[in-house]
Amino acid sequence: MPIPVRDMKSAVMLFGVWLAAKKPPRNPLLIPIITQLEVLMRSPIVLKQKDGSRLSYNVRIQQTIFDLPARAHFLNIVQYNGYYGCGDCCIEGVAIGRQVYFPFSKKTEKLKDHQFYLRNAKINDGRFIQ
Repeated sequence: MPIPVRDMKSAVMLFGVWLAAKKPPRNPLLIPIITQLEVLMRSPIVLKQKDGSRLSYNVRIQQTIFDLPARAHFLNIVQYNGYYGCGDCCIEGVAIGRQVYFPFSKKTEKLKDHQFYLRNAKINDGRFIQ
């Protein structure tokens, strides 16, 4: 799809929704979705047109969207209001009353990368942060 079209809401594919009173188990919910996405990414979707020609689409993931509680649950991290709640860097928040603030600093904080989340997932595997 051309760039403007693939960013439109109408081009979004929904792969999973959980509507329940309690949080879903992480791995039983995500592993089948990830497996299906991996298959789609390896082999294109081919559509036969009315004129007999074939149109091929390659699948790739641009982004995933979660609400904030679900994001924290699936990344197994403390939500955005925790001491290390910034999703981008390792800045430590400061508690003032019942709020956590992230003070301005000229120092560049270490960024959280894919390896950071993999390490934390391994450390916290089976132990959910509440």
